[in-house]
Amino acid sequence: LKYNLTIASHAEDNFYKYAREGEYVAVLREIELAKKIGCRYHFCHMSVKESFEAIRKAQKEGYTNITCEVAPHHLILNKEMIKNANYKMNPPLRDESDRLATVEALLDGTACMIASDHAPHTVEEKSKSYDLCPNGIIGLETMIPIVYTHFVKTGLIGWDRFLDLLVYNPIKVFNLPARDLSVGSIADIAVIDIENERVYTEEEICSMGKNSPFIGCSFYGFTRYTLVNGKIVYKL
Repeated sequence: LKYNLTIASHAEDNFYKYAREGEYVAVLREIELAKKIGCRYHFCHMSVKESFEAIRKAQKEGYTNITCEVAPHHLILNKEMIKNANYKMNPPLRDESDRLATVEALLDGTACMIASDHAPHTVEEKSKSYDLCPNGIIGLETMIPIVYTHFVKTGLIGWDRFLDLLVYNPIKVFNLPARDLSVGSIADIAVIDIENERVYTEEEICSMGKNSPFIGCSFYGFTRYTLVNGKIVYKL
C-alpha cells in the first residue's frame, strides 16, 4: 500500500505442482498472508473450484483487496479436449467441474478480469512429446473473440461487463493510466467485427509463436483495426 502497487501471484505449491492441490493450497496460504499484511493481492489465471471458493469467501468477509482473474482457455476448454502440445499450459486444463466453476466465478464477480496468459513458443519446442514440451499457449489474438462469442453473444454478460473485464478492472486493480473514448483521450482503440463469424487460421497469427489450441475454431469478434495513439497499426 505504501507504494500503491498490487502483488500478482502465480499460485503454485511446489509439493503438489500441477495437481489441483498445487493451486488451491497455495491460494489458501497466500490469502491468509494478504489478510494479515493488508496488501492488494491479485491471483493470476485461477482454474479450480476450491481456489474460487476461497477467494469468494475472503471477498465476502470484506477483503476486497484480494482479487483474481481467469483465462479464456480455462473458460471454454477442459482436459478431455486435449489433442496435442498446443493444449499444454500452466495451470493445466482441468476437469469439466472446474471449468464450470471458472465460468461461475466470472459471472458472479469473484473474478474481476480476463487475461490471455499469452505464452508463445516455437514450433520446435511444441513439437516435442507432450511431457517434454514447455507449458504455454498464445492468446492475445483470440481472447476477445472467445469472450465475445461465448459470453456476450450468448447473453451471459453485457457490453458493460465485457469492458470491465477486459479494460476497466485491470486499470483499477493495477493502477494503470485511464482509458476511455472521450475527446482528448489517447486514441488506443481496437475495432472488432461482431457481425461475421470466421475460422481462426494459423496463417493469420501475428505472433512468432503459433501454439494455439484454437486454430480451426470459429469465433465472432476478431479485430479489424488497431489504433495506437490515433494511428492504424493493424488492419485485417
